Amino acid sequence: MELEITLDRSWADSLTVDDYQDLLDRGWRRAGSVLYKPEMEKTCCPSYTIRLRASDFVPSKEQQRVSRRMQRFVDGALEVKKSVEAIEDPSICASACNEVSSLGTKETSSF
Repeated sequence: MELEITLDRSWADSLTVDDYQDLLDRGWRRAGSVLYKPEMEKTCCPSYTIRLRASDFVPSKEQQRVSRRMQRFVDGALEVKKSVEAIEDPSICASACNEVSSLGTKETSSF
């Protein structure tokens, strides 16, 4: 399995609302203080922007189920079954970790 994520990336400590909106309109996204612009034609995992008012959000039954399951996992109350493949060949996990750590990104500070 080959995984490649391509994006431009920059750091921002503070932005005005207008500057941030301008970047969003040009395809840039933000995670914390990191600004990034995915290269949709080159990436394996296209990103989709969803904007909504959090106060208006009503989770579906499936989302509530997943949330409860995740909470049980975090609390240590969920019994997690290991896949037979991973148990029989522990190098699978090491191989997957190596692929993720070698993901290529190109950095830029231009807007």
